[in-house]
Amino acid sequence: MTGLEKVIKIDVISVPFSGHLLPTLTLVKPLLADPRFQIRVITGCQKKELVEEIGFDCLALFPERPTVMEDIANTPQQSNPLITYQQFRANSRLIPEVIDELNRIWQEGSKPDLVIADFVASPAGMISDRFGIPWITTIPSPVAIECRTTTPTYLGGWKPHQGVLYKFRDALGRQAIRCGKKMAFALVRKSLGDYQDFKLYREDGTEAIYSPYSILALGMKELEFRDDFPKHLRWVGYKCLSFDRLPADHESYFETDKKRVLVTCGTHLKWEKERMVERAKKLSQLYPDYLFYVTLGEASGLGNVPKRLAENLLLFDYLPYTDILDKIDFAIHHAGTGIMMACIEHEIPSLILPQDYDQFDNAVRAELAQVGLVARRKTDAEVLRIFKELTNRTDWSQLKILAQKSKEYQPTEILYQELGRLLKLDL
Repeated sequence: MTGLEKVIKIDVISVPFSGHLLPTLTLVKPLLADPRFQIRVITGCQKKELVEEIGFDCLALFPERPTVMEDIANTPQQSNPLITYQQFRANSRLIPEVIDELNRIWQEGSKPDLVIADFVASPAGMISDRFGIPWITTIPSPVAIECRTTTPTYLGGWKPHQGVLYKFRDALGRQAIRCGKKMAFALVRKSLGDYQDFKLYREDGTEAIYSPYSILALGMKELEFRDDFPKHLRWVGYKCLSFDRLPADHESYFETDKKRVLVTCGTHLKWEKERMVERAKKLSQLYPDYLFYVTLGEASGLGNVPKRLAENLLLFDYLPYTDILDKIDFAIHHAGTGIMMACIEHEIPSLILPQDYDQFDNAVRAELAQVGLVARRKTDAEVLRIFKELTNRTDWSQLKILAQKSKEYQPTEILYQELGRLLKLDL
């Protein structure tokens, strides 16, 4: 017995990228044990097997084009305005297809009572509004939400400052971001088909791609210096299970008396991985008492035997963070939300080399919070100098404080509160 007249149907909609899908699945996973809920995940084909192994029902989009979303996201070089526009245009062509598919599924009788959508899954909110379905936005990158009165993001990692000149700078930056979005949207509007009347901003000025009902920020408020987020945003902390498990025969690679250093740049930054490996080679030569573990972020290679590039340098196709971070002493990473937050949780001091997307803004927050050291020029000389500073530093008291605070969040409790509020139920 559920205590309700019917089971509550929830569709979880996300792009099939680990940094988006996995934190949302981690948040929602406790609902699998609650008989009052029926959870279905809608995502790309590449993650269908993993989603079903976790225990969710899964509906895979574009089975005839299984890598269509990955092909858009994984660019061969660092982002620039042209690449960003090309990605935006390619995504805009997919949006009507996703909407049509969701419309077909829901029209055939599988309409959910509520939708939980990753923040870049814009079709989910658009069609939910048309069906009158309440929806929740999950966002592991809260800096993506447009600033309204504070220092803007996505401009290379601006720091907040006091003074009239900086207020003027921030105002110009905010205006530039908004104008850029409007121009890009105008160029792709015709691709949206029946949704050409979609507006980027609501009458109250909030962005229409995020839920007007509930936004769950998968992050820590303590890292944020902004105070202009939507009123219905709630901070739930960051927790992301890898779900993949480290193969048993890989565990012996972490049995060592040396200091252990994880080197990663996530899954998307294919153009950075060769340079990452070369830097690790140089560091391994200079630090023979440290063991360096480089991961290329290729989940399909989880079971592959690592390559030993040097006595103290191992190259893995993929390492699941959940299973290894408790064995790591230092990390070198790109300020992706997942690895940055996981390093905070595990009290791992980090050398941070932001590369793209929201990473520059994440790096600023990490630096101000004193949880890592940032290399901005990213030259070999700078990386070597800062790594020496990282390993010599003994006072990481702020990192320890934030690690403790990260464990105080109650994401499941907040999720139930929001579900009850939106569904008007006592859960």
